[in-house]
Amino acid sequence: MIVLLTPTKIKRKLSECSKDELIELLYETVKVNKDAQTYVSVKLEGERALLEMINASKERIYKEFYPTRGLPKLKVSKVEQVLAEMKTIGKGTMWPFELMVYFCEVAVQFIHEQADILFSNG
Repeated sequence: MIVLLTPTKIKRKLSECSKDELIELLYETVKVNKDAQTYVSVKLEGERALLEMINASKERIYKEFYPTRGLPKLKVSKVEQVLAEMKTIGKGTMWPFELMVYFCEVAVQFIHEQADILFSNG
């Protein structure tokens, strides 16, 4: 079993590294971990990167209800994943809440459209 270092121990070890070693470690981390890449991108690029992520997240949610091909998938786990990612990346901002509101809007729109189809056939 691998024993993970605590955040405090990691910080202590990082303080012992040279600038070049830190850059290489961070580079390797973002190369192998998409979440780390997203987090670092947002930290380095700021609001612009966060807005791009919001738009991509909205698109992922929208496609669960309105896919470009085929029937809606409506996988709750995918929507939960998108919301959880934004909660982590957008911590301390309004964007996680904004994304939840967007999800509700799309869900309500979808329900209204499906209700029209269901009741018009009866």
